[in-house]
Amino acid sequence: MKTFPVLIAGLALSGWAGAAEIQKDIQYAAPGGVPLLLDARIPDGAGPFPAVVIVHGGGWGGGRKNDPNEVGPMLDPLTEGGIAWFSVNYRLSGQAHYPACVEDVEAAVQWVKAHAKDYRVDPAKVAISGDSAGGHVVDMVAVRATPDKPERHLVAVISFYGPNDLVEDSFRRNGPSPSLQRLFGIPPTTLDTPTVKLLQAASPMAFVSTDLPPFLLLHGTADQSVDYPGSVIWKEVLDAIGVPCELITIPHGVHVMGNWDRMNPPQTEYKQQFVAWLQHAFASAGTGENAAVVKPAPTAVTMDKVPGLWKNVRGPDGSGLRLKADGAGESLAAPACAVTWSFDPATRLVHVDYPAGQGRVVPYAGSPDLAKSAADKIANAGERPKVAFADLRYFPVQDLLISSNGEIFRRQSK
Repeated sequence: MKTFPVLIAGLALSGWAGAAEIQKDIQYAAPGGVPLLLDARIPDGAGPFPAVVIVHGGGWGGGRKNDPNEVGPMLDPLTEGGIAWFSVNYRLSGQAHYPACVEDVEAAVQWVKAHAKDYRVDPAKVAISGDSAGGHVVDMVAVRATPDKPERHLVAVISFYGPNDLVEDSFRRNGPSPSLQRLFGIPPTTLDTPTVKLLQAASPMAFVSTDLPPFLLLHGTADQSVDYPGSVIWKEVLDAIGVPCELITIPHGVHVMGNWDRMNPPQTEYKQQFVAWLQHAFASAGTGENAAVVKPAPTAVTMDKVPGLWKNVRGPDGSGLRLKADGAGESLAAPACAVTWSFDPATRLVHVDYPAGQGRVVPYAGSPDLAKSAADKIANAGERPKVAFADLRYFPVQDLLISSNGEIFRRQSK
């Protein structure tokens, strides 16, 4: 994978660091009586300033809003770039199960917008950034910010090594990680269809939409916790449907950005790169409360738009599943199995049900060429367990089907 170039060379950091102090432990919500706090730092001056809501990592069960390794590396560059920031705590998995963490951060975004005048922030220029589990949370906040919820509109999303497909992550580990077990309150289990559905419902990949804001992804190739190819695939999916997305690759970078600063030589260019990318995103947005234009709901798609022969064009040739649909709702077929399917025009979602004893093989996340070592290539060369269903979202403008784990299908004939 080509490393990310230095972005927006003409946008230098604007030197806003000054006397403004960090305001600590501001309460933004109290779900179930649990006070949720944030820290804020607003640049000197009249404003209004663009702002970023920052979400810490820690496996959904740990971490804090001022963690020096997780969020610390983001704060000084944002301050020097003249960008206000709000670093938030949220309910951890030991306090409440999913989707509490996502709902809390959604509440933080809405709180920042509601108090924009108090903090000299432009409510039309609010972005969100998170790392690791926090990267997953910010991705979920973005995909849940549908056009009918303008109070959640975001200018941009920055995800540092965030897992965006919990299904594939669990197949890679041969079962949900201990962190996911605690997040959902589930015991160690095999990946049966109910578990896969549970994980899919919390995976940003399953809710990809053309309504999403621009994304910036940052990930190290030697990440031992969240697989680097997952970010490559997330970018491929967003690229396929026209959502702006860039990927900053940290060669040999391990998990947690604080470790990047301690590499030999230190990898610190990403700090200026992500701030420059943010400045560009803010500059491209409007100004004022009415600047965020809500996109209209997608036009309903009729069943006759789906028929054709579809080929999987993402990943190795070995995963090139072909699908055939005649529009009758009962004849989406994969090699060696017949399946039934339904199509929801409101969500543009094709739901596939396989017969008992058959199913969909979940491939390794990405090309084997992206694996970190020869041993990793061998370990990930085999088939994953089969699941009894699959969801594919249809994008009429691009004429694509994209599955819930990021497989991309292009129409070959009509």
